[in-house]
Amino acid sequence: MSLLCGCSRKWLQVRNITADSLLGIILAKTVTRTVDLRSDTVTKPTEAMRAAVATTEVDDDVLGADPTVFRLESEVAKIMGKEVGLFVPSGTMGNLISTDIRGSEVILGDNSHIHIYENGGISTIGGVHPRLVKNNSDGTMDINLIEAVIRDPGGELVYPTTRLICLENSHANNIYVCHCNNYII
Repeated sequence: MSLLCGCSRKWLQVRNITADSLLGIILAKTVTRTVDLRSDTVTKPTEAMRAAVATTEVDDDVLGADPTVFRLESEVAKIMGKEVGLFVPSGTMGNLISTDIRGSEVILGDNSHIHIYENGGISTIGGVHPRLVKNNSDGTMDINLIEAVIRDPGGELVYPTTRLICLENSHANNIYVCHCNNYII
């Protein structure tokens, strides 16, 4: 705590201030409002956000003519080290597009967002068969369990071929852990 606030523990003790109360004081002074970014349906735009939307240069993005969408997609592609980016208006739509392997199988964590909250969309809309692996408490899946359920492509006449493994980051049902590259690679 002394590194955080620039004062010593002794200074805090003399003034009968606990680390928790000091943190509360700091937060009260620095946090002016809360923005809830849990999902695209919970977040409410501010007046400044509405004004930005109303004055943004727009055109037809289907024809590739919307400069704002083009800049957003280009910037995200650059940040992610990819050739191109694709803007979609919701996380659900992004998940459906990313799992579009019709007639095949995707391995998912049993506590994953796609499995729990997306209303079976990968099956009903995407025609994709989900295969579940138990999630660890931190949202990861054990590599041995993943390997054990990957289907042999030679059996594609009788069961779907595994073509995708979904590893969720910032896992919503566990502890919001961002997994390191060592786990993902």
